[in-house]
Amino acid sequence: MNNTVTSSIYTYYQARVLDRYNGESHTFETSFLKFKEVRLEYALPAPLIQKTKVLQGASIALFATNIFSWDKWPQYDPEGGIMTGTNVFSGVEAGAFPMTRTLGMNLRLSF
Repeated sequence: MNNTVTSSIYTYYQARVLDRYNGESHTFETSFLKFKEVRLEYALPAPLIQKTKVLQGASIALFATNIFSWDKWPQYDPEGGIMTGTNVFSGVEAGAFPMTRTLGMNLRLSF
């Protein structure tokens, strides 16, 4: 049972919960599986390309990045880090937003 009485919840929270030296409450399992990128491309067959008499090659592709992450990390992204000046501390999470998911299409034409 918690019988703590405090005059400032902010001060109590900062001292007890956000204390960086409290290693036990700030240690998490860091195993994760991340589906980071996928690309599906189709190249037009050479006989079809030759009929155009202009193109030497053509392909169309769909891609996606940062599709999903399967983890027990309590915040957004287990690959996140914190930056102080020019130093990056990987694995030290400060609630940074996850990497942006990208969906797109490419059309490649060779003349």
